[in-house]
Amino acid sequence: ARILFQLKSWGMAEIFLAGILVSFVKLMAYGDVGIGSSFIPWCLYCVLQLRAFQCVDRRWAWDDIAPAPTLSHTVKVGVPGIRQGLRSCS
Repeated sequence: ARILFQLKSWGMAEIFLAGILVSFVKLMAYGDVGIGSSFIPWCLYCVLQLRAFQCVDRRWAWDDIAPAPTLSHTVKVGVPGIRQGLRSCS
């Protein structure tokens, strides 16, 4: 999960798709250029990857992988956590 979210900024499949479409339009002026059998699955991959990154929340995924530990004692409302001996990880 950590690698997935770190690679999110490098996963620019939709930018590559836009470049392909621009190149396709430019190359049509020079000859007969057609769409191959892999173009439709690539478009589907781009849409699904974009949608997956929009829908998957980092904290939700982390909680599914390793839920937060339970507290050993009850927490008093109005008292800071540091005074109650509670710590949080960075």
